[in-house]
Amino acid sequence: MDNLSFQNVIVVLDPDFGNLRIIKDEINNIFINDIDLTESSNNLLSILEKNSCKLFLLIRDKLNSSAYEQLRDFLPSFTKAIPFDQHLDILLSEIKSNFSLKSEETIFVSSDRSSRQIASKKGFYSLPHIQAAIMIIENKSIEFVQIIGDRSSVDKIPKEDILPYYIQETDNDACELLAIVSNKGLNKAIYLKLKVQSLKVNLSDEDIVIVNLDNKINEQLIEETTSNYGFLFSDNNKVILTAGKNKIANIPIHGEHGHFINLIPDETLLSKIKFATEFKSTDSDSVSKTTMDILNKWPLKNIKSKIINENISSLLETSLDEINPNLLLDNIKRYSGANDLDSEGKIKSRHCLHSDNLRIVQSLANELKQMGYFVNIWEFQGDEFVPGSPHNPEVDRGTFYNVIAELAGIGDNLLLENDLSSKIRDIFIKYPNPLQNQSWISEIRELVGDEWFKENNLDYFSPLHLKRHLEKIFGLEPWSNWWIKDKDNPGLGSEIIIVGCHLDSTASSTIFNGRKYIPAQDPAPGADDDGSGLAATLEVARAFSKLKHKLKHTIQFCFFNAEEVGIRGSLKYAGYMKRANVPIRAVICMDMIGYNKDKLDKTYEIHAGFDNESIRNICLPLAYLVEEHAKSLDKLGNAQIYKGLSSGIGKPDQSNRDKYDGAIRRSDHWSFQFHGYPAIIVSEDLFINIPNIDPAQDSNPNYHQVTDKDTEIDESFAADIASAVVSTIKKLAEE
Repeated sequence: MDNLSFQNVIVVLDPDFGNLRIIKDEINNIFINDIDLTESSNNLLSILEKNSCKLFLLIRDKLNSSAYEQLRDFLPSFTKAIPFDQHLDILLSEIKSNFSLKSEETIFVSSDRSSRQIASKKGFYSLPHIQAAIMIIENKSIEFVQIIGDRSSVDKIPKEDILPYYIQETDNDACELLAIVSNKGLNKAIYLKLKVQSLKVNLSDEDIVIVNLDNKINEQLIEETTSNYGFLFSDNNKVILTAGKNKIANIPIHGEHGHFINLIPDETLLSKIKFATEFKSTDSDSVSKTTMDILNKWPLKNIKSKIINENISSLLETSLDEINPNLLLDNIKRYSGANDLDSEGKIKSRHCLHSDNLRIVQSLANELKQMGYFVNIWEFQGDEFVPGSPHNPEVDRGTFYNVIAELAGIGDNLLLENDLSSKIRDIFIKYPNPLQNQSWISEIRELVGDEWFKENNLDYFSPLHLKRHLEKIFGLEPWSNWWIKDKDNPGLGSEIIIVGCHLDSTASSTIFNGRKYIPAQDPAPGADDDGSGLAATLEVARAFSKLKHKLKHTIQFCFFNAEEVGIRGSLKYAGYMKRANVPIRAVICMDMIGYNKDKLDKTYEIHAGFDNESIRNICLPLAYLVEEHAKSLDKLGNAQIYKGLSSGIGKPDQSNRDKYDGAIRRSDHWSFQFHGYPAIIVSEDLFINIPNIDPAQDSNPNYHQVTDKDTEIDESFAADIASAVVSTIKKLAEE
């Protein structure tokens, strides 16, 4: 393909490209403080400049004209920022007309399949990721492949010539990879004697989906699936499909604990992370290497510090009560449609394609803000056009929203008499438009001293380069949203602990008057799945709201969206966190913790299994820690800890928890394991128990049914699980 044929690239701004830093002052003036670009985006800008191409950036955030003018300071001259404030079909027509674009000379980039399909119909060459666009502009051909071989050989393929979607590896160096490769990457793989299979995928119109196989799959469902979705290949526990015109939410294969994964291109999957280590308690008087590395770059003569020798737990004046089952049940009722949620009344469904999903997002955000949390409504692209958005409710477009609430940790036990990080943050916040008003430079220079400024050759930096360099030196990380004035910033050495659940629901196993479930219109109360986890996470957040400024590590309470249609919300967020090098200490999710038919027996499950032993091994200490804290509360029964390296569903010995874990690839914790982080999920007694040893299996018969209602919930059982999580998280956050 001739690279000269492409003169333009249109990109929908999302976390794959970068994030805008938007600041609103007291009178609602909007300022653009910066734009944090990914490595792929920076590479794209270099390639576009080299090839004299133009970039059109579509922005969903509702900005005024002055904010768009400010954006010019942070983007190259060949970039045009355009409001994404109307239906994409109309917007693309206007862009073609206003800028005299030719479709055949333009690449359109979006991870949203629906958007790519619209652009393709208008003649644009649509691609799912920036890196794929770079390959095409550099005159490389691309195709989608399966690669099987040793991981050390896969790592020899140049990263600019491979874009992974999925990797499964074992500790003997073997791996399976699904990826876009360029012709150069393909030739390198063949040279390395890797097994390579080309797969028929239309990247402009199709997404890749993994469907997990289990006991309830029958031939009729398989036939219906392969007739409506593209079949790529299958093995003994999964089928790989393509989804084009048909919705992923409607894939017929569902199964007993059915889940599918909407795979997305993610350049981070082949990179290692420095934080994927086994969780270990640390001495209360220690200062992390990360903090010392930061401090060593500061003007040392301006710093006086000392270590707090007392254990940080002694600073905690407030103990945490156990979770109140009545409050938890009230949450379940409101978020499953039994009671009014808001002024509009009861909800009907939390499904991500239902209009009530946005009400759920807004209600959660409001409740968490009332608790005193900073709340981020975290936007990501989906595969359907859905009603409205919190930012621009009158526009239909393919976006979903996670809700993230944060309790910032104070960091290492270190008292800085001259905390330069906080002081420099205050100066930057004072000047929200840093390139228009550059008085911050002289103020920071006065703070750190002329000598240090000159020693680091900072006089030769441009204002933008200087700003970004100083942020890095003084530990102001983009992922922390430090530029928001009223938000507490995590202290130096503070790591992230995630408490997670999913906010959406489904009733996909229900037959409605002889027809199949329609997500956009049918009820899906989801009281247990995962109204129970949602309700518990809310109450865990309420408990920790008493400990503001009292914990070492930062806690994020994450309500992930679109779990039921491909684990999308957590998969996107985990990829973003890895791309931003966020130091995640631990992830504990709660999914289905409310069903307990035999209320005398309170057996529960902890899933730490993963198909790579090294990752599994960094998850197990978290599982044991939850079990330890649950025992100390003496409210729950035995913990069934799953340690397996494969799902095992359908195997004769699938109840062997040392060998199998049926939750692999089936809930939000997996997204973080997949990216290399320690993560577990806590649930009710859901999977098959060991015959003649365990109590009888207690799976919820209302799973993914319209009958999954609050009347089937054991709120005391759910509260006891949540209390064990509270106790565990408190321990993790203190050390």
